[in-house]
Amino acid sequence: LSQFGLMGRVGDMIGATADLATMAFPWSILVFAFLFFVLGYLMYSAVFAGAGAMLTSEQDIQQVLVPVMMPIVFPILIVTQVITTPNRTWIVATSMFPLFSPILMPVRNAVTNVPVWQNAGSIVLLVIAIWLAAWIAGRIYRVGILMKGKRPSIPELVRWMRHG
Repeated sequence: LSQFGLMGRVGDMIGATADLATMAFPWSILVFAFLFFVLGYLMYSAVFAGAGAMLTSEQDIQQVLVPVMMPIVFPILIVTQVITTPNRTWIVATSMFPLFSPILMPVRNAVTNVPVWQNAGSIVLLVIAIWLAAWIAGRIYRVGILMKGKRPSIPELVRWMRHG
């Protein structure tokens, strides 16, 4: 499928009587997809852990959930542009951003030949962001566990990160 492109090409493949059994499948697509899946899971779980560490009740979850979900929703909204023009400058920059790369880089790898430096740079930035998000979540949790019944403000969160 990657040889013909992904979106809207199934009809062309059927019309051209393409034999999928004889096509060479680039296994690097699966390797990068799995790698970005695992790193994305770690990234988003660290972000959700940080958001959950500052909450004390289930009623507060709804207010925090929308800002935490936006980094997941935005790349899904632009996937069609990534598929049609994967090498535009803004798409390359967006796919290198650690919160968006777990969703956008596998798509770019499937539809075009992404340079090795972009894959490597995206992975390095994602690993650094995972470490940073987990560190911040740990600092918030360390102080937030002692604060019962009170929802923190933004300045309090910054103070928790500094003193945690």
